[in-house]
Amino acid sequence: MSQTSLTNWILAHRRMLAFALHAALGALVYVAAFVLRFDGALPPVVRPVLLQTLPFAIGIRVACYGAFRLHRGLWRFASVHDLLRLLQASTLAALLLGIVVFLLTGFEGFPRSVIVLDWLLGILVFGGKRFALRLWRETRQQPTFTASHGDRTRTLIVGAGEAGVIALRELSNGNGRNHAVVGFVDDAPEKQKMIIHGVPVMGMLRDVPDIVTAHGIAEVVVAMPSAPRKTVRAFVERHLPAGVGFRILPALPDTMTGRLEAQPLREVSLDDLLGRPPIRLDVKPVRDQIHGHRVIVTGAAGSIGSEIARQIAGLRPEHLVLVDMAESPLFDLDHALAKLAPDVPRTAVIADIRSETQMRRVFESHRPHYAYYAAVYKHVPLMQDFPLQAVENNVIGTQNVARAAREVGVLKFVLISTDKAVNPANVMGATKRLAEMVVSGLNGNGTEFLAVRFGNVLGSNGSVVPIFRRQIAEGGPVTVTDARMTRFFMTIPEAVELVLQAGAHGRGGDVFLLDMGEPVRIIDMARDLIKLSGLSPGHDIEIVCTGIRPGEKITEELSAYREVSTPTGIPRLNRLDNHKAAFETADIVATVTTLGDAVARGAEADALRALWKAVAPEQATAPDEPRRKSHVGLQEVLSRKIHSHILIPGTLASA
Repeated sequence: MSQTSLTNWILAHRRMLAFALHAALGALVYVAAFVLRFDGALPPVVRPVLLQTLPFAIGIRVACYGAFRLHRGLWRFASVHDLLRLLQASTLAALLLGIVVFLLTGFEGFPRSVIVLDWLLGILVFGGKRFALRLWRETRQQPTFTASHGDRTRTLIVGAGEAGVIALRELSNGNGRNHAVVGFVDDAPEKQKMIIHGVPVMGMLRDVPDIVTAHGIAEVVVAMPSAPRKTVRAFVERHLPAGVGFRILPALPDTMTGRLEAQPLREVSLDDLLGRPPIRLDVKPVRDQIHGHRVIVTGAAGSIGSEIARQIAGLRPEHLVLVDMAESPLFDLDHALAKLAPDVPRTAVIADIRSETQMRRVFESHRPHYAYYAAVYKHVPLMQDFPLQAVENNVIGTQNVARAAREVGVLKFVLISTDKAVNPANVMGATKRLAEMVVSGLNGNGTEFLAVRFGNVLGSNGSVVPIFRRQIAEGGPVTVTDARMTRFFMTIPEAVELVLQAGAHGRGGDVFLLDMGEPVRIIDMARDLIKLSGLSPGHDIEIVCTGIRPGEKITEELSAYREVSTPTGIPRLNRLDNHKAAFETADIVATVTTLGDAVARGAEADALRALWKAVAPEQATAPDEPRRKSHVGLQEVLSRKIHSHILIPGTLASA
């Protein structure tokens, strides 16, 4: 029989073999108990009693061990729980053996101490073989934690609690073969100078710079998964020396929800340094709405649209329709959803939102109950250069989809908007504000239209984090437009949860926004990323300020002067009141008609004039509130744009 065949046979009969091994060892333990009782010389008078009770001792032990499932355990993963089950099984076996021996012999010629010795030896033998195998496996496969580790990465663990022990185990498994853990640091006074699994606690967090220098630490692993984001940020800024790698042990909920890849230790991302805890909202109202209904997502292949599709698929809709013009990303999303939710019927549709005919055909074919509109041209500089495309996609495309939804009786239509729609200072923001007006004007006739505003999304296509990472990988410089510039940031899952919650709780005409905490300085994010990459800002990687581009703001806003943000009763989800004060529905219809005509004629100047006219009344701010924009406002941006193309004198207002 070959080695492979033998291995397969053993695996196929491993439970039977486990029972046989328990029986054999049980017999040896029982005989050994008699031998020990009589100091190695078994009297002839005792031998008949031994032989008479031996089968019962073996049978009782095997039955008790089987009842406690000791034959099912993996020895290489033996734990304290296994030891407790062994104690329980051995104690029960000893009690039953005592009863049987009493019934057979009345303890005549049977030493009672044999039962105690058999109990003790059983625990030592059966427990010892399990932990001996685990000890042999770990000492054979794991590196020894000493100060000398050759070429392995010398690592320091921050946090000497349970998470720190988990990190130590992970670094000592196959995943951490190239790591040598030199020590722990922890701020708990009682843990100072303690030894944990052979690794010393070398000091407190404030001692990290000295420990790194003294022991040549190349990487720091933070094992404080429940620590607030601000604590992690403070540690990085105050105690992590330049040139030292940085990783973090994920919290258990992150692993359970599948938000992390299948690796126990991961690189720190900017998601961990937002300065606030992640936002989590109650999913039940969303599930109650989506389950068993038909849902359509436009712009489904984008970073936001694809996450909306994934989360909706998990809520088991009756049918999920995915609409996009990007063929390959849509193909990839469709295949991903086939694995994620194979039982959810879905249809991938290549269609153009700029075509009113195509949108009507899609909606009439599938007649969805709920629609999520995530199709948007979002890059500010590009939309400044191509305003007709911005208008056609973000305004006319929105109207095409919204009208098609209303005609087939969609119950709710949710528009994805942006903070750049507030007091817009660029073409992209102006088109998105006009899109909000369009859907608000269509509200009614059985369809509730609402919008959701949020700030920049970390990890989305074209966001600053991927750009910074690429620039760092190329050796720099990292480019920031202005050192003063701040933005609100949120993660993709947060943004999508907000969108779905708005769809579940919103009424027709509502505009929602999320309390995203304090804005983050872009230059601080750049410095953090450089430092977390093991490099030094200004030394290894330069940060260059390139200047504010036309249409950019120093700070973004989530609500305009006339708008009032009110709580919804849902944590960190707010509703905007009075967001229609500056426009009339009839005027918006006329504006979109004018824009459509300008797009058809290729008349960029006419489109820009109409766009400015639509959003200009909303440019007012409180008398005592300074304009928190760049040095270039929307009127000047559009005026320059017109002048550069048609060379007319004067101002946009006079034009």
